[in-house]
Amino acid sequence: MMLTVLVALLHFFTFLASAQQKPNILYIIADDHGWNDVDWHDPTLHTPNLNALAHSEHTVQLDRAYVNQLCSPTRSALFSGYYPYHLGTQHGVFQKLEPSGVPLKYSFFPERLLTLGYNTYIVGKWHLGYCKHDYLPTKRGFQKFRGYYGGAEDYYSHLTDGFEEGTKEEGLDFFHDTPHTFAADWSKEGYYSTQLFANESINFLRSHDSQRPFFLYLAFQAVHAPLQIPPLKYMEGKCSHIKRRHRRVYCGMVNALDDAIGSVVAELRALDLYKNTIIIFGSDNGGQTLAGGNNFPLRGNKNTLWEGGMRINSFVHSPANIKRHEVRTQLFNVVDWYATIMTMVGEKMDEYGDGINQWEMIVNNSMKHTRRRFVYNIYDKSAAIREGDYKLIVGKPGEPSGWIPPTRKVDYASWQDKSQKHWLFNVKHDPNERHDLSARKPKLLHRLMLQLRKWSTSAVPSIHKATDERGSPKYFNGTFASGWC
Repeated sequence: MMLTVLVALLHFFTFLASAQQKPNILYIIADDHGWNDVDWHDPTLHTPNLNALAHSEHTVQLDRAYVNQLCSPTRSALFSGYYPYHLGTQHGVFQKLEPSGVPLKYSFFPERLLTLGYNTYIVGKWHLGYCKHDYLPTKRGFQKFRGYYGGAEDYYSHLTDGFEEGTKEEGLDFFHDTPHTFAADWSKEGYYSTQLFANESINFLRSHDSQRPFFLYLAFQAVHAPLQIPPLKYMEGKCSHIKRRHRRVYCGMVNALDDAIGSVVAELRALDLYKNTIIIFGSDNGGQTLAGGNNFPLRGNKNTLWEGGMRINSFVHSPANIKRHEVRTQLFNVVDWYATIMTMVGEKMDEYGDGINQWEMIVNNSMKHTRRRFVYNIYDKSAAIREGDYKLIVGKPGEPSGWIPPTRKVDYASWQDKSQKHWLFNVKHDPNERHDLSARKPKLLHRLMLQLRKWSTSAVPSIHKATDERGSPKYFNGTFASGWC
């Protein structure tokens, strides 16, 4: 009996020792944050904390980082390692009252992290399905959740008014979940969500058992519409010089986001967690120019196949692994994070799903696993793929399709769809997609069209479903709760 106990204790302490050696990971994702929404691209903005992180000696910037053109497809690809067109999430976002979610047959990488001794936390936005408990974050690898299930809501009341949500019913969408409890939280009314999510993240860090590594997924609501002015300190002086109102309010929202990120990083330092924490930053898609966001000089907008809809600001900051600031120009797709993060934590994985491990590329500029091609998206009658320096778009890329500086008001009528059916760009030499090469390079166009056709054969049908009144807030004490499908 004594021997059995000693063996068990030995295994336990061995587990703790190995867990301590693993890095913490803080994954920060902004919402609708455009290419031109940082002060090193647009100096009229104020993002000193992001700037300091992005240009630190311990940071590698991913200059060719790509996601999907919309929120739910990107987040499903991030956690599963599969392209949205292989998951059924390629056609759009999950709506309120939609009886669907990312299929449960696809495991999310936080589930693996749990088996390696990680504590896993999520703060902020989920947007991957919520109608039944099995779709929720605390059933897909996270131990604790503070945030909202849907796609958009009021920054202060945390009620959703139906904005981009498929319903005009109003209800609370803010929850405090564990794997076995799912509780609406009405106590956060009046707290601006950007600051609220930073504070909730700090609370998790303070209560975290430092003997175990953590994965914290901090999914800000900012800077998604609705345009809601943050506390005045984020507007006064730092944004008053911007003449266009939408961009001025947006500037304040970006400034609040930057300050929130700075406060979380400061807490990592205060708790002596900073040196062993890998910080990843990115966005879920390009900026929404109708709501103050901007992607200039890239072409297009959120929800388009143009570069402005899918190329993002992204970086990896790691004091323990990166000793010199560098900018990587290799291609990186959101599906690569699964294998890359698993390799970060010691579970070397050359590839997973549609993604590849790019940790050695990030840290050592290794060319061993180099991405040469990827699918932007394949959906409806539109698609875009990348092979080397070349990008093929087939069908309607989406609107607005022009080049929109931050000083200009967007006019959709001026960017009407043309009769053109396909475009070909060399995005290495023409990153702003101004020179269509489809007529000049017919052989290359034909080859890429064949490649697209080949990839399209593995597409699965959309998993999206019509909204269902069973989930109405009137049945759940005024909340958009789970457990009805």
